[in-house]
Amino acid sequence: MLDTLLSLQLLTGRIPKLTFAAACLALIVLLVRRYDSKRLRALTIGIFSGAAAGVLLLVVVEGLLNSFGTPLSAGTHLWVVAFTAGTGLAVASMLRAALWRRLVAIVAVISFLIAAGIGINLDYGLTATPAEILGTSTVGPIALPPLRQPDAPVQAPDGTPNNRPAHGEIGTTTIPAEVSGFPARKAGIYLPPAALQADPPNLPVVVMMMGQPGTTDPTRVGKAMDAVATAHGGWSPIVVIADQIGRPVDDPLCSDVTSFGAAQTYVSVDVVNWIRSSLNVLPDPSAWTVAGYSNGGTCAALLGAKFPNVFKNAIGIAGEAFPGQDQEEETLANALNGDAALYDSLKPARVLAVSGADYSQSWQYFTVGQTDGNFAQWTRELADSAEAAGVTTEFEMLHNEGHGGAALDEALPSAFAALTQRLEQTGVPGAVAADAAH
Repeated sequence: MLDTLLSLQLLTGRIPKLTFAAACLALIVLLVRRYDSKRLRALTIGIFSGAAAGVLLLVVVEGLLNSFGTPLSAGTHLWVVAFTAGTGLAVASMLRAALWRRLVAIVAVISFLIAAGIGINLDYGLTATPAEILGTSTVGPIALPPLRQPDAPVQAPDGTPNNRPAHGEIGTTTIPAEVSGFPARKAGIYLPPAALQADPPNLPVVVMMMGQPGTTDPTRVGKAMDAVATAHGGWSPIVVIADQIGRPVDDPLCSDVTSFGAAQTYVSVDVVNWIRSSLNVLPDPSAWTVAGYSNGGTCAALLGAKFPNVFKNAIGIAGEAFPGQDQEEETLANALNGDAALYDSLKPARVLAVSGADYSQSWQYFTVGQTDGNFAQWTRELADSAEAAGVTTEFEMLHNEGHGGAALDEALPSAFAALTQRLEQTGVPGAVAADAAH
């Protein structure tokens, strides 16, 4: 029963329709009544006062505080003002009203709030289920294929094996934090068809991280990578969606230095060790990619800079130029106790400049929406600093996209296609061009 509730679809189907219908019904009940001049004036003042409060809230939160680091969408503006205007109407309708009307007004405010939340979520398109709101996933556990025998050939025979399924599989698993002790949520897994065949080949791997609060649900990422596999005869990298956040309300800054836990060691050591011991993956760093979106995109850039001998490839989608950049002063003061040198050590540009590592064999791909506010500039800065350090760098601007699900759904296929081309160019075993796979 609980899984059913947590799996309800918030972006499609009946839930949005029923929510909007309930809000409309509540609005009608509030408006349909006998009017005199005082009541009409009170309701009018309530509506306009509520709308003005919504506009003021947006000006403060978005304009003055820049709480989100990117402009809110026009749809979000409308939903916020609609909610506050509706709340103003509900409050005004309680004046000189019967008890039942006051109760209806309270229910109406709740229905307006839920409708606004659903509407804003539809506008951004990132949270598909109640489970994702809670930072978890209802995707079931995945059965991992047996490990290859040590004497088995590294590369699969040419041609597509008859027992290779048409599509890959997604699921979840627990990756123990044996070294870091980090309180990570379950990881998401995508296994391409090649990983599911009898005697599967060793494959490249992508360690993916999402935003904050985010979720490790593999559905969206798995869909994008499965399209790559379909175009390549069932071959693609395995994807592990790792949790670099822990509690959804925390931001460990992709580091080991905050009170929220050793997120960096978890991803770079615990997750890496688990992959090597549990999945059929190629050992060479040229077959390993660290990737991420938003908070995860920043973390991917940092880990790619700091550990080029683990991850030769990195993908950053709509990330900040460094962790906590959207609230830099607060991050420095509260999370790092004012230690500016420590903060510098978490900045990808600084790591690239002072590490002394050889980045000539590294590749990093960055993409961001054209209308993604500060994130567009920050992601460009990530690409520029990588290129300046000698990393082979690609940058793609997504036209007319912001910081939501539509941008991510456009970015993932482009990023994975670019990665596949890179794997082909660097001679990763098994990587073949799409036209050669058919």
